[in-house]
Amino acid sequence: MTSGTLVFFTHSVPGVKWEGCDADEYFDQLRALPSQFHPIVLCLHMHDIKTGFHKSLRRHGFPIVTAGNTSAHDFVDRFYRLVSKFSYASSQDWGSQTAYCVELGVPYFFYGPLPRLLNLSHKEMPLGLVDEYQDEDQRRYLDAARKLFIYPNVELTDEKRSFVAGILGLDSGMGPADVRKIIWREFFRNWRKWYLVPQALMMCGVRAVFAGKLEKIQKWRMRSS
Repeated sequence: MTSGTLVFFTHSVPGVKWEGCDADEYFDQLRALPSQFHPIVLCLHMHDIKTGFHKSLRRHGFPIVTAGNTSAHDFVDRFYRLVSKFSYASSQDWGSQTAYCVELGVPYFFYGPLPRLLNLSHKEMPLGLVDEYQDEDQRRYLDAARKLFIYPNVELTDEKRSFVAGILGLDSGMGPADVRKIIWREFFRNWRKWYLVPQALMMCGVRAVFAGKLEKIQKWRMRSS
């Protein structure tokens, strides 16, 4: 039985910091949501778990969960299992999880103030406060997404499904055979890089061997913290 709301907390990446996503007012707003949205659970990205940021959020009193390491072979399964336990999902703004939740059939809504992106040392962005739009295409789809998903627009409508289908390419009309053709075409087109294949296969094998052990270590570290 599903209930409550899974809130995807705005996550950091190395060298980048979000401002305005952890203000006390935001968590007060979450508490003030109508009863149909409770209980509310925070979902944190692995980067924020690794840095211990989750410890500073405990004072707000919300349960904290994570789908784990995004590179883990079972990450996708764990993500969808987690999301499927909730009646709603939310965040302060657009993220890839928005599209995945809607595709799964979970109503999604944007709630709370828009955070600001501050680049401290990431090489692929200008230093300092980063423009929320990277280009005009991103401006168009973000503006459209915000109009569709901003609270109290909670219902999972056909318009939202159609928007997400376009983002995920589900309406492309391509079948499995088309995808296979593209993959094999690119494989042969890049024959000069074939020497990297054995290396990639070896790394996949190493990850498969140690994935279970690393996950146990991470769980132990989380319990001890």
